[in-house]
Amino acid sequence: MTERLVGDLDYASAEVAEIGGKAKGLGAILAASAPCPPSFTVTTSALRHCFGSLLEVTRGGALPDDFAAELDARVRTLPQDADGRYSLAIRSSFTTEDRPDAVSPGVYHSEVGPVTLDEVGPAVMRVWASGFTPGAIAYRAVKGLPTEELGMAVVIQHAPRPAVGGVVYTLVPGTNDASAILLEYANGSPSNVVEHQRSVQSRIISKRTRAAVEIPFDAEALIDWSLKLERAHNAPLDIEWLIDADGRLWLVQARRLPYCREPEIGYTSDARGTTLRSGKLAPFRLSADAPINVAPAALVLPGAFAEYKSSGIGPELVKALRAVFAPFLDHGPVSMRSAYWSALDGGDMMPQSGRLTTLDECVDHVVDFWRFIIDSGRDDYTAEIALLILNWTSLRASLIALVPDEGPATIAALYGQLGGLESFAHDVYDIDLRTLTAIRSVVPEKPQMFVLPGEPPTEVPTELRQARVLDDVEIEHVGHDLAAIRKVFGGARVEFLVLNDGAIITWQVSALTPVETTLHYFQVTREVEAGAKISGPLIPIHRAEDMAALRDAPGDRIAYVDFLGSGLRDPAAAVAIVSELKSANCPVLLRGSLLSHFAALLRDYGVTVYPILQELDDIPAGSVVEVRPLA
Repeated sequence: MTERLVGDLDYASAEVAEIGGKAKGLGAILAASAPCPPSFTVTTSALRHCFGSLLEVTRGGALPDDFAAELDARVRTLPQDADGRYSLAIRSSFTTEDRPDAVSPGVYHSEVGPVTLDEVGPAVMRVWASGFTPGAIAYRAVKGLPTEELGMAVVIQHAPRPAVGGVVYTLVPGTNDASAILLEYANGSPSNVVEHQRSVQSRIISKRTRAAVEIPFDAEALIDWSLKLERAHNAPLDIEWLIDADGRLWLVQARRLPYCREPEIGYTSDARGTTLRSGKLAPFRLSADAPINVAPAALVLPGAFAEYKSSGIGPELVKALRAVFAPFLDHGPVSMRSAYWSALDGGDMMPQSGRLTTLDECVDHVVDFWRFIIDSGRDDYTAEIALLILNWTSLRASLIALVPDEGPATIAALYGQLGGLESFAHDVYDIDLRTLTAIRSVVPEKPQMFVLPGEPPTEVPTELRQARVLDDVEIEHVGHDLAAIRKVFGGARVEFLVLNDGAIITWQVSALTPVETTLHYFQVTREVEAGAKISGPLIPIHRAEDMAALRDAPGDRIAYVDFLGSGLRDPAAAVAIVSELKSANCPVLLRGSLLSHFAALLRDYGVTVYPILQELDDIPAGSVVEVRPLA
């Protein structure tokens, strides 16, 4: 017989059709040995045993005696409070709930708090009944899910008494940025964040640097577990958590979030103007907007890696690879560099090729690189697996330039390879990027250089040892490229290669300092000027009836929702309003938590949201306002 109640240790092996999406998320937490309060789940089989179908629950009735007794016995296995009651979270676990494409935030009913045994059964009934509220039916209709017969399980979980609680997103909502964690928290229960019942604090934390932020509790374990679970799922997560009065961390929910990737099109391409995000490709990206010289180069694209994972190194893939290598081999030996990018991984120590002189050597290096990616676990959900193809070149000189946001650029210049910069003397020039001339030059004697990477140093010809590495024409050329790069990129560290034929190519471009991601809020004023992000008449939305004013407003109207002062914690009203906002196709100013259920619904429906911190009740409805980034 199918189990009517499933314990949490069996979630991992249970079918989602029986225990629903929320219970499967708890199973993933437990499978990673993360701290999770004990629970069990009332299965969809129990629902069918008691009522035949979810729709029948809405017609009233009570739990059958045999199942009520079974439920009581299982609740008794959970921790009991000193007063004989049970502190429980009783939540829906729909079979279509907590999927990346249908998160269902706040659509179905939940109850959290102390209860007696007699109160558990009716609470389960109320959760079941929430599957057929008008808001729940409307949500499923919008998401393209069956609106009638669906399976709903119910999670019954011990609820520790929280001192502080909140939500972690392992990508920043609305930006698709998976390189940082968004942490929101408030005193008391996590529901104070998702329902914005108290003042909420937000922090964005880089996954790689974990830059110090002021948080009034030890968040290190929370961040560690969040990243471990993200790795285990190979997907971004929304994790609900709390810290109890004893300082113990508990993870109480985990669900997958959607992550949008560029479609995999083709196996190879020219490198210029690429949208791939590897730092090694920055000059090739910039070349689409800045008049700079880059080396002729091609890319083996992530689509080729995807094909290799799917079908191996088949004839069509080999043909495409050989076709892209052949023109480069016509000009001499080929060099391949990793163009790997991941929001989760620095991508250091990736294999680079030596001098490749045949088509077979080139194909073999690509396959070896792909095997390295797979064997070392570098193919995470954000990863772009690509290779940069160039001709092996001999150099006369190498340069590194530091370009601040304003003022002159400073260039270090040496003969041969850049690897000699730490070992050998080099020139230093300060270049005025307005006049493209050197305003200061330091030219020491330069007796040695590296001609080839990894080879012993060689002597610099006597006549060049005390000469400038760059003449005035070359300085003008470099200054021109630096000015163009600064205009498009901002402050930068730039590497150049000076080839033996006199060509100067931009080799690497990176930011001078790490760019910290910040939570982006906006401000609203009635002073409309050119350059505003958006502008239009302001239409406040407090309840479903206010949507009529939005429908009737002319032009580019802007909806304003003050979640802190509205009745939008009612799921039916929230779903109805969000559905209309989507149909209205207008931007929404939202005052309230970015991780509230309402904000999640807006994102889930694809509504454009501009978070604000200010209250706008002093601005009359219909007034024209402008929205700008908060200074």
